[in-house]
Amino acid sequence: MLGAVLLTLLPTLLAYFFISKTDLKIKNPYLIIALSWFCGQYLFTIFVFLTALILSPLTSPVLFKASIITILMSILALVFTYSRVLNIINQANNTLKKHLKLADVFIISFCFLFSFIFFIPHLKYQNNAIYTSPIYWDYHWQMSLIQNFVHGDNFPPENEAFAGVPSTYHYF
Repeated sequence: MLGAVLLTLLPTLLAYFFISKTDLKIKNPYLIIALSWFCGQYLFTIFVFLTALILSPLTSPVLFKASIITILMSILALVFTYSRVLNIINQANNTLKKHLKLADVFIISFCFLFSFIFFIPHLKYQNNAIYTSPIYWDYHWQMSLIQNFVHGDNFPPENEAFAGVPSTYHYF
C-alpha cells in the first residue's frame, strides 16, 4: 500500500513543483492538480520503463527494481527541493481553502463514491487472489498482460500466446 501511495504522490508533487515554475496561467487549482497528476504519472511511467530497459540485461526482477530506483530518485529530488516544494504545497493549500466550496466537496465525494459503488461488485480481493464478476469487460485481458510483465521476468514483456514474440501494446 505504501508503494502505491508513493507511486501516486511523488510524481504528482514533483510535477506540481515543475509546473509551478513555468509561465502557465491556470487559475483553477483543480486543473493544476489534475495536470500535475497526469504529467507526473506519464513521465514517471516513461522513466520506470527506460530504467527497466537499462536494467533488463543486468538483473531480474526488472520492473520491481526499476520502480524502487524511480521512487528513490523521486524522494531524492524532493529532499533537494524540500523547502520549495513545502512552500508550493502551502500555497496550494491556501488556494484550495479560498476556492473550495461545499459544491466542490460534494462533486468530489460523489465521484469517489460512484467509482467505489461501480467497481465494488466487479472486483474482489480475497484469499490472496483477485476475483472478477462475470460481466464482460477487458479486465481479464489487461490482468494477463499485467501479470506477464510483473511476474514473468521478461522485459520487455513477451506475448504469452506466442513464444519469443514481444507484446504489442501502445505503452511498449
